[in-house]
Amino acid sequence: SHDEEISFSEWIHVLSFLSRGSISEKLDFLFGVFDVNNDGYIHKEELLYILSLLHEVNPSDTQSPETFVTELFKQWDVNGDDLIS
Repeated sequence: SHDEEISFSEWIHVLSFLSRGSISEKLDFLFGVFDVNNDGYIHKEELLYILSLLHEVNPSDTQSPETFVTELFKQWDVNGDDLIS
């Protein structure tokens, strides 16, 4: 749903999908999770937003979300436009 909450049935659906889907289906799903505005790209800000939320849940990570996103985009953003497609 689009109410910014995950119901139990939605959570079970995601877990089931991730345990059974093909690699391509899993990658498409995860890309969609990070493509917050659904424009076909993962913007640097979108990835930082999602990882910051995850970091709030598990703050024991040794690397900050900002550092991780910066390093990731250095490797994956080959043309420097702050987008991953």
